[in-house]
Amino acid sequence: NAPGFNPAAIGREGMLDVTGQHRLQWIGMPNGGTTTWFNLHTPLKMGDDKHRIGIRFGNDRVGLFTNQGFHLQYAYRLKVGKGNLQLGVQPGFLSVGFSGDSVRMPNNPTSEYHDTGADPAIPTSALQGLGFDLGAGAWYTRGNLYAGLSISHLNAPVITWSDEQDFTPASTLYFTGGYEKTLRNPLYVLKPSVLVQTDFTAWMAELSLLGYYKRQYWGGISYRIGNAVVLMA
Repeated sequence: NAPGFNPAAIGREGMLDVTGQHRLQWIGMPNGGTTTWFNLHTPLKMGDDKHRIGIRFGNDRVGLFTNQGFHLQYAYRLKVGKGNLQLGVQPGFLSVGFSGDSVRMPNNPTSEYHDTGADPAIPTSALQGLGFDLGAGAWYTRGNLYAGLSISHLNAPVITWSDEQDFTPASTLYFTGGYEKTLRNPLYVLKPSVLVQTDFTAWMAELSLLGYYKRQYWGGISYRIGNAVVLMA
């Protein structure tokens, strides 16, 4: 779901596209986390067919944090060499909440170096804040090749919780690329791809290979380096 992290990827199929995703993680663990994404985007059939528009909604809950975002997406298509380049922006609003009233401090003895009952950096009440958020990206295609680069929270939004506390979500940089290979039997298509993301503190990379039959049925495998193996169908 490339438009979920790169606004320049919208409308690239030349038709209305509606995508929804829901993820459960660490099932059975308290506050394990759920993520829901919804995207709707389409090219504008006007003039020279260079404009794409879309909307994106996200709801992410993990631990004591809640992140909700609503963004408009716009991309402009350019002819570059033998390929096409789309440049996209993603203005919107981000709401971040923290359930400070559910914090459970470790049961460690208080010492002259650490007071477990009075850490000013940890809120003790439920907090919620809203801020303007901006993302941007680029998406290049040439024949069966594609590559994309994007960044979230480009404007480093500050979510104000109170007079004493605020929160700034980390910007994340995404790079993805892939290739579509039709086999000797044209009913079969292979799609290898790579996705790398970093918040400039930690990073994650995935290598994937999907196989398509009649462009109706697909399955494959993905390896998240040092983290997971994923089967898909």
